[in-house]
Amino acid sequence: MYKVLFIGDDAIRKTTAACMPDQSSYDWQMLHVVMDMQDVCEQLRKDRFDMIIMEYDGKGGKSLSLIEEIKKRNHQIPIIIVSDFDDFDSVKTALKAGAFDFLQRRFLTKETLSASMIQALKNAQTSSTVEENAFERLQQCLILIKNRHVVEPSEFQSVLELPAFDRYRTGMRLAYFRIDNIHLLYRLYDLNHGNIHHTLKKMIRDILVETSHHSIFISNHSGVILFHQEEEQHIHALCQKILYHVHHVMGMHVSITLSAVLPSLSQFHSCFCHLLDIHDMRFYVGEGILMQADEREAFYHLDYQNVRFHLQMIEQVEQRIFSHLSALIEETLVYMKDHRIHPDDVRNYFVFIFNNIEGNAIIKGMRKAFHFDLIHTQLQECETMERLKEIAEKAFQQLHEWMLDASQNRYRKDIMEIIAYVEEHYTKKVSLHMIASHFNINESYLSRIFKMETGKTLIYFINERKMKKARELLCDPDIMIKEAAYQVGIEDQFYFNKVFRKFYGISPSAYRKKIRSELEKA
Repeated sequence: MYKVLFIGDDAIRKTTAACMPDQSSYDWQMLHVVMDMQDVCEQLRKDRFDMIIMEYDGKGGKSLSLIEEIKKRNHQIPIIIVSDFDDFDSVKTALKAGAFDFLQRRFLTKETLSASMIQALKNAQTSSTVEENAFERLQQCLILIKNRHVVEPSEFQSVLELPAFDRYRTGMRLAYFRIDNIHLLYRLYDLNHGNIHHTLKKMIRDILVETSHHSIFISNHSGVILFHQEEEQHIHALCQKILYHVHHVMGMHVSITLSAVLPSLSQFHSCFCHLLDIHDMRFYVGEGILMQADEREAFYHLDYQNVRFHLQMIEQVEQRIFSHLSALIEETLVYMKDHRIHPDDVRNYFVFIFNNIEGNAIIKGMRKAFHFDLIHTQLQECETMERLKEIAEKAFQQLHEWMLDASQNRYRKDIMEIIAYVEEHYTKKVSLHMIASHFNINESYLSRIFKMETGKTLIYFINERKMKKARELLCDPDIMIKEAAYQVGIEDQFYFNKVFRKFYGISPSAYRKKIRSELEKA
């Protein structure tokens, strides 16, 4: 069914309705509003129409303003004029404003109105397909640039020369938006990429419904908005509204970087690259912010010879003094901010610190037991200073706990060798018999000396080590419970659930839900 909106007085509406095609052969529905800007805008906001038929009250009347406003909101919707005016100036003015056809009421028939409506719909469909193809080509260029592929400005410009972009040739602003720390959120939570894309797209569309714009998604969580002939203050208000609703509806932060007015589309390529670069400013400013393109100060690269924070942190870890590390992290980040160090360099600096800790001989054997790779990934995914501080502090805390748990030097040499063997093999099906055979000692003797030295039975120690690893694995939403069990050498999931509950008083599935709930509250 085609929806038609008629705008005009009741008399001309009746004439037009009498000439509408038969609904048996042409499925249509017509809604009527008077020629009032507020009423028309409200109806356009509430519903989607395939066509508008409207009265024309002369080139100085309300109808001309309405045509311009309708085309501003949706330039593709065809507008057919039905008028008592028949002078050349009226026709010319209406068509120039965006009307598709101009019909005189006294000559109106079913044949003339049907022919005009059919042609208008065909043109709109063709125009829509052509425009979709043009914006798809632009989208591909933007994706390539965002992913650091080379796109020649001339190739980019050839896309922008297509007729679909004619209305953006003057007075356009470009806004780049992206959900903050999205990759970190994907890792921490069980998020559906498609749902995020759908919700974000709908939210932007609903907020900008009365604004001349076009949004292009570069990924499920980022994209650009092309604003056409909108006041700067109005665009700012709309962007702030997007920030607010994304946070309160989706529970996430989105940041937007807004360009100055582009005098011509030839600047689109350089402007987009500039926006991507500027968007990194939020590393120091925080999440959920609106930035102007001209607000950014230059970033500088980090000279490792000018800083000693890494040496201090590594020394603290070597001495197993963890109480000062949080203050050191804070001091490091303050230095980075004050000296406007590029965010990439800050992230790489913290990865460098943990790389040195990983390779330090003082914690030999830790590499296999501690998840440095995961820490490196999380640090690289931090898009704000606060997130990086949070990840680094948590990593040092986990490191401290591991060292306390792994303080093996208090045991005699043979017990330390047994513990090392368990650490190396706990991801497999390890048994008392296997360990006794490896060390060529009696199983009873092995059990007795291990219990005397550590206060724990060897079987308990093995299961304890397995469950600690399992607990870490269950914090990763991408790892299934069955897979976590397999990674700690337990093929029987029922047995895995039983042992896990014994150590932590909760089932693996309930533990995972608890962790997810705590993260959501954080």
